[in-house]
Amino acid sequence: MLLVSCGGGSGDGAANGGTSAKPTSEAASENARLGSVETDLLALINEERQTVGKPVLVRDPGLDTIMLWKVAEMASTHDLTHEDSNGRKGEERVRYYGAKTTARCSEIIQWWGGSPSGRVHYLGYFNSPPHHSAYLEEGLYNLGGAINVGIAGLSGTGPAGSQYAGSNGSYTGLIICDTGITIAINPFSE
Repeated sequence: MLLVSCGGGSGDGAANGGTSAKPTSEAASENARLGSVETDLLALINEERQTVGKPVLVRDPGLDTIMLWKVAEMASTHDLTHEDSNGRKGEERVRYYGAKTTARCSEIIQWWGGSPSGRVHYLGYFNSPPHHSAYLEEGLYNLGGAINVGIAGLSGTGPAGSQYAGSNGSYTGLIICDTGITIAINPFSE
């Protein structure tokens, strides 16, 4: 069971059957943080990037915070979309919370049913041409050799309105940017 979304995304949570609840740091902790999924997923992406001559991605604490907030929002609203409850997509979110108006970013997100590993999430991204292009920075997703990434994985039930609504699973997301950031506005405090 896999649902994926890449790039821009559209619509609001209500249109996709979700709610408009905003995540808090407590809400993020209600869903189990999947540290080994995050670590394994990034290791596999970096292994592939190295085989094609791309630099490895390095976790950025500011981007991690922004991605954790977005994944927590998806898990709490059961909504798989790039547009957050504030109407911002990945790159706009980084520019807003990081006060870095020139940041260029690509965001990839997905939900898997069951108890998937980092490898399962990786294969979901690998087998989806837009996701694959985004993390390899190909075509429309070329950021010029980005090395900064925010990554998060949380347990959560399937997206509302989908055949997986109510099913146990996990959400993952990556935001790859051409620059690291320092959080100017904490997304969990808004």
